[in-house]
Amino acid sequence: MTAGAREKKPRPPGLTLRALRVADAERVHALHSHPLVFHHANVHMPHAPVEKTREWIEKLAPSTVALVAEIDGTLVGCAELYAGAKRRAHTADIGISVHPDWHRRGIGTALLGELLDVADNWLGLRRIELRAFADNAPALALYRQFGFVVEARERGAVMRDGVLADSLAMARLTGFADAAHDDAVADPDPADAQDVQDARTVRERADGRARAARAGVSIRAVATDDMTALADMMGLPGVRRDTLGVSYRTPESMRQWFEKQQNGNGMVGLVATAGDTSVPVGLAALTFRPPRRTHCASLLLCVHDDWQGRGIGGALLGALMECADRSFGLRRIELTVYVDNAPALALYRRAGFGIEGRARGYALRDGVYADVYRMARLAPAAPFDAR
Repeated sequence: MTAGAREKKPRPPGLTLRALRVADAERVHALHSHPLVFHHANVHMPHAPVEKTREWIEKLAPSTVALVAEIDGTLVGCAELYAGAKRRAHTADIGISVHPDWHRRGIGTALLGELLDVADNWLGLRRIELRAFADNAPALALYRQFGFVVEARERGAVMRDGVLADSLAMARLTGFADAAHDDAVADPDPADAQDVQDARTVRERADGRARAARAGVSIRAVATDDMTALADMMGLPGVRRDTLGVSYRTPESMRQWFEKQQNGNGMVGLVATAGDTSVPVGLAALTFRPPRRTHCASLLLCVHDDWQGRGIGGALLGALMECADRSFGLRRIELTVYVDNAPALALYRRAGFGIEGRARGYALRDGVYADVYRMARLAPAAPFDAR
């Protein structure tokens, strides 16, 4: 059911919804700084300067729909819809904040309903995503009213009140009854969804460098001179099918992507070379997450079509996990993998990753909206040196 098809509830008296403006920065900052708001949000920080809020508003992409809710001139809530791009252009992420003094008065319902109306009836989006803390019962009830379902429980995803709290990844899909949808692959044993292992006890990888040597592979950091080879690799049929890569990528676009990640929350990238050549045949990267998620990183891994099945992926993954454990002390590493990519699933399981859930229609692949598994690898905190 689309938002346009559902009966709209009457708005609270005096409620006005309008576009977010830079002039709203101080009032939005006050909303986001309220203890009960950042307690239930996974991005806001206590004591953040108002300049951060102003900069965030100024840098919102033109494709972002950002609203504020006002009652008699008082800002009581805000919400954003962040549209996806390229192979995820049918998707968007949503975020909503409502001032605690105005909870349970229909503000969140009005904001969410308006964003979904835009998504369904003006942007034609097929998949809307959001995240909520697992114990935020009022928000979960609101999202379920609008057709959102829980797809994954992300364990220890966000630092909150000194504890690594679980987050629920939710989604709302529309229009899939009359669209091609990759529904041929059955889910694994349900027990596997809870099988997130203690990565420090999974020592099969032991030493990333030794594993690379056994595979006849050299591992090194990504260099500027690699961009042409990496752009070509990302456009190969096999790599494109197993990742979110697109054809005809330029070296400049690859360089811009790396610079964006490094200038954001940071990234470490490794490439694999084989034999006497210095041309990369594989890429692995960890992209670090923002405050309150600095214990996390997202994993990217791909191998050249001609070098798959030769231990390249295992060597890269081993080296990267060694960095994660011994240099960065990461507690949670997360990734998405297509549900029919059996070799990758086997590799990730051997490295201690477990399935947390299945995201339906996550990305367009060969003209079909394909499903992915959300996987994660959890590790305990690094010990203190006892010497």
